[in-house]
Amino acid sequence: MGMAVVVTTVAAAPRVAANTARTFADWEGRRANFVLLNGAWEFSPGDGSEQAESPDGARRLRWRAVTLPGPFLPWSQEAANRTKVIWARRSFQVTGAQAQGLAVLRWNRIACGATAFLNGRKVGANEPTGPYQVIVPAGVLRPGDNQIVLQVRGAAGVPRSRSGNALIPAGFGVGIPEVTDDVWIDFADTAYMKWVLALPDLAGRRVKIRVTPTGRERLDDLQVVAQVKSWPDGKIVGEGQASARLTPRADPLGGEHFFVEVPMPGSGSPTQNSALGGPFQPWTYETPNLYTADVVLKSGQDEHECLSHPHHAATASVGQYQR
Repeated sequence: MGMAVVVTTVAAAPRVAANTARTFADWEGRRANFVLLNGAWEFSPGDGSEQAESPDGARRLRWRAVTLPGPFLPWSQEAANRTKVIWARRSFQVTGAQAQGLAVLRWNRIACGATAFLNGRKVGANEPTGPYQVIVPAGVLRPGDNQIVLQVRGAAGVPRSRSGNALIPAGFGVGIPEVTDDVWIDFADTAYMKWVLALPDLAGRRVKIRVTPTGRERLDDLQVVAQVKSWPDGKIVGEGQASARLTPRADPLGGEHFFVEVPMPGSGSPTQNSALGGPFQPWTYETPNLYTADVVLKSGQDEHECLSHPHHAATASVGQYQR
């Protein structure tokens, strides 16, 4: 028995055309203001020295069409053993407001990791195969056309020990280069919800929502406001808020956590429970009750942005900072 909470997105910024497709990341913290980079790409194998992020380097390669997420090459043992690097590229559009604001490049999983370039500038790199996010430096994106280039490692490009074992977390082994999940860019005005985690507490009849703000500049007067709602009818079943601040940190795994405690119906009086939609129902295999949580990061009356994300044992939504 448990409680299931999903975090969902409620941002004030307008959506762009690329946002229409629903993907797995819609249930993992997708903001309302984002550009999804799934779909049509071009790729070319290489050895890593081609500098395909530059116009001259790109012209020296032979590019082929591919749809991502997915593999770049058909499976073969030769491809798995000998491919050192795959270069992948695509263009995308951003608005003037998106180009001027805070942008965060994200992907869920690229096998063996990748190095990312935006408009010819290196913005991040990740060797582990798990999720990755990086704040895009100011001035890199421009209104209108932009280009992303990924240098995706193959088995021959992975650092190895003398014994031949991969020196990165490679899961069940190093195979062919592939992008196995979503790639996208989130946008916020000043502060971004780096991580949001719902922590159900059945015994305490509450949900604790942990929020980790990030951004380029320090902000001391933030508030995190959360509403937990029943799913799919959207009735509010609990509310809470907490003070927070943003302290920029270079460490991609760093950040200060803040907790919002949301009492769930059943912990208050019958009158309170009735006003909030009745007592919450725990999740079981036979009755998989779900909840969503809208989480907003704000300063005074100014709302800073919102996010969508599912969680088992309740459901939660998240917001971002705007001023």
